Amino acid sequence: MVAVRILQPGHPEFGRPVSVHDVWRIAKLHVRSLTAEESSRFSASWRAVQTRFVDDPKGALVDADALITEVMTTRGYPMTDWEQRVADISVDYPLVVDHYRTAHEIAVRHQRGEASTEDMRRAMIAYRELFAELVNRRATHSEEPGRPAAARGRIEPDPLSGSSTSADLPPAIRLDKIAKRYGEMAAVNAVSLDVHRSEIFGFLGLNGAGKTTTIRMILDLVRPTAGAAYVFGINCRHDGVAARAQLGYLPGELGFYGDMTGEATLDVLARLNDAVIDRARQGELLERMQFSRRDLRRRIREYSTGMKRKLGIVQAFQSNPPLLILDEPTEGLDPLMQDALYELLRDHRRLGRTVFMSSHVLSEVERVCDRIGLLRRGELVLTAAVADVRNMAARQVRVLFREDVVGQAIAADLPAGCEVVTLLPRAWTLRVRGPLAPLLAFLAACPVEDLEVREPHLEEVVKTYYQDGPG
Repeated sequence: MVAVRILQPGHPEFGRPVSVHDVWRIAKLHVRSLTAEESSRFSASWRAVQTRFVDDPKGALVDADALITEVMTTRGYPMTDWEQRVADISVDYPLVVDHYRTAHEIAVRHQRGEASTEDMRRAMIAYRELFAELVNRRATHSEEPGRPAAARGRIEPDPLSGSSTSADLPPAIRLDKIAKRYGEMAAVNAVSLDVHRSEIFGFLGLNGAGKTTTIRMILDLVRPTAGAAYVFGINCRHDGVAARAQLGYLPGELGFYGDMTGEATLDVLARLNDAVIDRARQGELLERMQFSRRDLRRRIREYSTGMKRKLGIVQAFQSNPPLLILDEPTEGLDPLMQDALYELLRDHRRLGRTVFMSSHVLSEVERVCDRIGLLRRGELVLTAAVADVRNMAARQVRVLFREDVVGQAIAADLPAGCEVVTLLPRAWTLRVRGPLAPLLAFLAACPVEDLEVREPHLEEVVKTYYQDGPG
């Protein structure tokens, strides 16, 4: 073991023998967060890089790599070789270190002329993920006097442990047989679930099914009777502050202080979140939610229900968190603002972020979610992709004929999976499960004039799980 001594008088480790690894750690204590002005300036530069990518992807890739280097230099990272930069990022930003590796590998291939346009697009997405973390989140080494990192909920990985591949990364949310009982009543009963990274997951259930209780256990606001919840591999009970530092949260019932203005509320919540807020990003969110600066200067008690909900949405998104947990997010919003929120959710997913949203409105879940989980009486009774859930229901097919057909005789020979709803001389209505090819082959010999196919809706399947009443 090579050891040296710190010789700078007044240094907290003056005179103590330390290893080379410790010297590197001590040097990195000078890593700092960006100021609001620096964050805004770098964000503007990144938007220019993205704009350039449309017409000049090669040049944009070079600019993106240079901008990442500039951000790291500004924050005080010792800029040595690329391997050391990867080591720094794996310690301070373990969730995005693979993005940096991907981007760098493609950049090297680009210099050799071996990178395709699709490769460069992947590299830009990877750079965007790393940029968002570097600009909007503080590093694990950015200490504040008298306030340990654990108190701020930052991830503190072992700097000597190797980084994982993307396939080995833990899911955004993992529920492992989590349960909550109140006396004899089971509010949540042994729920196990993985929410994948970069997806919008809809958590469905009637009122009282246990959705909010499950969310509160993820947030460590309610302690489970059994089982465990994890956020990006962090145990929510054992290290709840660190887990909450990775997410933005919109509660079903907003508890804002009525005497505070909207602007003061956003500032207080930003400081509690311990993230540097990009003011340009915050302004964009306010504009998309149609929230004026004049509204921000008003006191919360003057806000309508819809305005409070919009302010809650802005505070959840403003730190650009890796995970969003939204409890009934569209409650109280008018249709126009619901559309604006749906687009925000899609944009957040395009950035590689994850959204976990509870709802009992099936149409909105069908519109924006990739997968759903259905909770009934505290038990998870269904987990599936939205497209797969639709396929569980039959499609309705209406067949129109140019001339009368003998319905009963022909219908008796219909292919498997076809069920008769109505038979008229020139119009049939069928319910079809599975592919339509066998039916089309069957109808080829008939005088068909037109064919109408109505795809099933999510609610046609989900409602069958509700028939026994609420959870």
